Amino acid sequence: MIDHLDRITNLGFDVNLTWNKSIEITYYLEDNPNPNELDIRVLYCMYDSFSEPSFEDILETTCDFFYMWYNRNLELLKDWELSNKSEYYDKLTDSCLGDITQQVYRDFNIDSLLG
Repeated sequence: MIDHLDRITNLGFDVNLTWNKSIEITYYLEDNPNPNELDIRVLYCMYDSFSEPSFEDILETTCDFFYMWYNRNLELLKDWELSNKSEYYDKLTDSCLGDITQQVYRDFNIDSLLG
């Protein structure tokens, strides 16, 4: 799991963990030419400690969602990094996953039904 979090950080993202509570992945805008543009919150997932999957399982699934998002938006990220144009910022913010808590738990429910 640590390898995933390190890899995400090395890609230029901040990973904020509140152990046994939540994970948030944010795209840190380094050298942002427009001070009105905030860092981009890619995704957030809250952990329900009363549910079946462990926090580590939730982290791993959340990382999977991040990697899918990253692969879909890699060219857009490159365009932003090369130009810093606000049109790319808008596209990036529109592409973000937001709160994926329900999606992650739905994934676990489907797996338990199929397993």
